[in-house]
Parts: sequence; structure tokens; C-alpha cells
Amino acid sequence: MSASKRVALVGAGAMAKAHALAFSAAGAEFVGLTSRTLPKAEALVGELGAGRAVASVHELKDQLAPEIIVVAASVLAIPEVVESLLPTEAVLLIEKPAGPDLEAAERLAAILARCQARAYVALNRRFFASTRWSLDELPQGSRTVVVQDQQSRARAQEVGHPEGVVRNWHFANSIHLVDLLRVLARGQVTGVDVLQRPGPVGGVLVAGVQFDSGDFGVYQAVWEGPGPWAATVNCGPVRVSMQPLESAVRQTLGSREVVSMTPDPLDQDFKPGLVRQAQAAVAAAHGEASSLPTVADALESMRLADRFYSG
Repeated sequence: MSASKRVALVGAGAMAKAHALAFSAAGAEFVGLTSRTLPKAEALVGELGAGRAVASVHELKDQLAPEIIVVAASVLAIPEVVESLLPTEAVLLIEKPAGPDLEAAERLAAILARCQARAYVALNRRFFASTRWSLDELPQGSRTVVVQDQQSRARAQEVGHPEGVVRNWHFANSIHLVDLLRVLARGQVTGVDVLQRPGPVGGVLVAGVQFDSGDFGVYQAVWEGPGPWAATVNCGPVRVSMQPLESAVRQTLGSREVVSMTPDPLDQDFKPGLVRQAQAAVAAAHGEASSLPTVADALESMRLADRFYSG
């Protein structure tokens, strides 16, 4: 690649800091950020020792001239923040989900399409070394994918998420697992059979998903119960398992050996998946092919989550 790309952030929380560190590791130039409160933005800039804090998204666009803008604002604010950045020539990397509910995300996707914006959604588990390793280890043939989710609206409320986010927690957080199911099981969804849905307080969701690739998925979500997140793929004589998702092992028919992936320093020294995700965003800013999920692609995961929980 040629000269490094200029990246700026909207948001000054923990995810914004993680993105700033990841983009710096990916060779981008961090030029600054904005937040709802300027002192918070100034504090993060001081902590990072780079960039400049500005008071608004308009100043961010005009004064910092970024070529990549990461939107790491609160879930409820994401649609408004993204719209305020339009039109823009910059690559937009929007923290998941692209809206607090499906309707808001669909509306934002239509606006981005009309503006012909280069907009992507930060679904960083696609970029885990364990995800990439697992996909590489699988042979040709149809796959059966089992994804185990665990969520707690009570815990989300305890840590301060607003009611609108807690109510749609299957978009705000389960989206990671629903999206991982789509990544591990290839193709388009052709059928969904929900066998069980959780009650108003807790319970278990179980659904079967058919894909046009011939792959079959089983999605299980335990609400107000034990975790952790996990995924298993069976394909012919090979099984790969991710539990926790940051690690992976392979088992092969006829052998008792369990082969573990080699730990990846990028997923140990930084928030997992973020450096490779940043590299993909830099590639997109250079006009190169990028493996980042588009907003339209991410919407398919939100639609699948909606089918699980809404019928």
C-alpha cells in the first residue's frame, strides 16, 4: 500500500480507544476524534498521545479531513451520527449494530445507498484468528454449524445500557453470534424453523436454519443462564470447535489427536479481530478489495435475528 490513511473516531469510550489502537497497529494515522462531551474526547486524545479532539462531527470532517471514520457512538445515537457525516468520501466503519432496531437500520441502509457511501459494519468476530483458522481447516462438503449464544438483559441493564438498547439486546449483542452462524454456514438463508423461544424473563431459544449452500445451522441462545459463547462445525471427517470463540481446535475422524490453533499475537495484544478489521478498512480506503461486511450484509444478520425472536 501507499501512504497511510487518516482515521478519525466518533466516540470516546472503551471501543473508540480499542479502534484507535488497532488502526495505529494497522499503519493508519490517527488524527483525532469527537464525542458528545469535548472533555471526554480531550481525555482520550491525551491518553492516546496522538490526534486532536474537536467539538462536533462537522469539525471532524472539515478540520481533521479523515479518509476513514469509525463511528463508535452509543447504539441509540448511531443512525443520527452517521447521517450527520453524509455526504462523505471517507470510508465509514460503523460499530454494530447499524441501528437500535431493524427498522432504524433499514432506514439508515437506504440513506447510505442513496449517498453511495462506502459504509461497513464492525463485526469483528469475522476477523478473529480463530474464525479464519477454522474456515481454513474445513474440507469441501456440506457443513452442520451449531452456535451457542448466551445473553442477559438484566446484566445489560445493570451496566447502564438504556432501555431501548436492552429491549433489543438480540440486535445489540446477539448479532455477533447470529452473524457468526452466517459466516460459518455459507450462502443465503432459505428457511428458518424456530423450535423454542425464551419467555419474558429468561429461557432458551432454539432454531434451525437452512442455507442455499446445503449447509445447516442450529442456533441456541440461553437468556439469563450460563455461557460462554461457542461454535462447532462438522464437515465430513473434520470437526472444528471454538470455545471460547477466541480459540479453536480441530478433530479428525480416526484420530484421538486434538489440534489447537497457534495463538495470534494480534488477538492477544489488541482487542481480538480489531487489527485485521482495521487493515481491511485501510484496504477499502485505498480502493482495494475489502473483506469488511457492508451495511447490506450486516442487515441480513439483523433480519435473521429478527426472524428468531419475532417470527
